[in-house]
Amino acid sequence: MIGLLAAACLLPVQADFPERALGIGFVDTVEGKPLRISVPGKKATVLFFVTVDCPIANRYAPEIARIAKEYSGKNFAFVRIYPEKALSKDSVLKHGKEFGLSSIPAVIDGNHFITDKVRPKVTPEAAIIGADGRLLYRGRIDAAYMDHGRFTETPERRDLREALADIISNKPVRLKHVPAVGCDIPDIN
Repeated sequence: MIGLLAAACLLPVQADFPERALGIGFVDTVEGKPLRISVPGKKATVLFFVTVDCPIANRYAPEIARIAKEYSGKNFAFVRIYPEKALSKDSVLKHGKEFGLSSIPAVIDGNHFITDKVRPKVTPEAAIIGADGRLLYRGRIDAAYMDHGRFTETPERRDLREALADIISNKPVRLKHVPAVGCDIPDIN
């Protein structure tokens, strides 16, 4: 197991990890409110890529809610991104209510405007966007799922929290990308 952890720490930055500002700007939430992804004055914005019917993403809902609650007070913003084309606003609102995520604004990214820029592969996957619009982290929330069907209640790594701790400490994020396990995001283009 130690070998796996050491290997995870040595993962190279992926070729598809954008080093430039993403240029996302403002998007509309399911409630019809404009939302700025890169928020000046905030340390960063955390995007949670989720879907209403992914069992792995839904199993992560309590941890997503805990992270948002804990780090909102530490000057971070949070957004749920639903990268699904045929999804209604009512479905997203219902999903948020059923899984305790209603306090996190939601965006339906049916045309992959955000998804194509951030490049997550599965749900759930998290991304941290700095106040300057740069991608600081993309990947798994933690190591609870090492593979499909292999879940642990006590993950050895909490990658998203580690990245947030680096940002709070004004340090560069040590590990920029950790592949996530989850449900594939459909290619819309």
